[in-house]
Amino acid sequence: MRVQKPKHTLYIFLAVILCMVVCLVILKTGNTPEPVTMNVSLYKVVPDYDSFKKTIADRWKEKHPEVELNFENWDCYSGEVPEGLDVFVFDTISLDSFAERGFLLALSEKDIQDYNDLIPSFVEGCRVNGTLYAIPQFLCADLLYTRKNDADLKNVQNIDSLYNVLGDSGLLLDKHSATSKICMYLQALIDEKQSYMDHFPPIKEGELSPIAADSIEKMRKMHQTDPKNEPEDEDQFYFARKFAEGMGRAYIGYSEAMNEMGESASDMDFRLFSMTDSKNIPVFYVDAAAINAKISSKKRALALDLLNIITGTDALARAQTNGGSPQYLLSARYSIYDAMASDYPLYEDLKKIASVPDAFVFR
Repeated sequence: MRVQKPKHTLYIFLAVILCMVVCLVILKTGNTPEPVTMNVSLYKVVPDYDSFKKTIADRWKEKHPEVELNFENWDCYSGEVPEGLDVFVFDTISLDSFAERGFLLALSEKDIQDYNDLIPSFVEGCRVNGTLYAIPQFLCADLLYTRKNDADLKNVQNIDSLYNVLGDSGLLLDKHSATSKICMYLQALIDEKQSYMDHFPPIKEGELSPIAADSIEKMRKMHQTDPKNEPEDEDQFYFARKFAEGMGRAYIGYSEAMNEMGESASDMDFRLFSMTDSKNIPVFYVDAAAINAKISSKKRALALDLLNIITGTDALARAQTNGGSPQYLLSARYSIYDAMASDYPLYEDLKKIASVPDAFVFR
């Protein structure tokens, strides 16, 4: 005779199974880490920002596919660093202010991959009172371009001698803003004093240095305009292209202007120069990457990884050629120039410029 089990036994069995399933779901949910997003801002004023941004995003995805990378549209000249911005690139003109106001996380040499590959002048220029707060990335310096076949300008090394050859025309400039003119005046003041100054005296009308002001006036006189066209303010390489097409006899601009010159760049001589008749004191504008001092502890290791990607040889070299042509950006790492020079020999000359002894970071 078949004996039937009581129905309540079956109910108890099903209830136990259900409880076990619920507990497993709860345990699994509790062990799932919260999604992490790293917020980053890159310096916008590079020849091909979109390509550089893509390079960083691709490199990050290779290393941390589980962590989302969110690019913020932050203006590094705003004077403030948003609390939620984890890693950012900024102009070191703000370095002292940012460090004093507690925006920057202090770094050590061991935090930086391939530390000895960094050009010493620019690493030292990212220290405040001996503490390292940022890693240098890209550099900018005013270069004097002349054509290799222009024998009269071949040995020109300063504004005075350039003016002696050109007179009141023949120099092309892409710098029109009031800020650019102030920076050029300060560079002239540094060359006049033969000393870099951490703190500049206030610029007041009627109290300008006659020598530095005379250099700016000579540049104004030499500046040749285009009678057929008035360049738009946002076209920062208009006269670089015009110089490549044959206009003018000299051009002053950044190294990345050669990207706009195309194949004509190989027909140019370019060098650092003095704004006065004294020896040039080399001063560079530097874009540097830093970590927000308020970053959470769980994000710190990720932030260091991101910092090293943004300033590392791999990403920077890939960014130099994204878009199909060399960007000719001055970099703070020796290896960038070595990696690029085999395909683009002009990088050998750029390395000499970046490696000039006793260079200073404009702050």
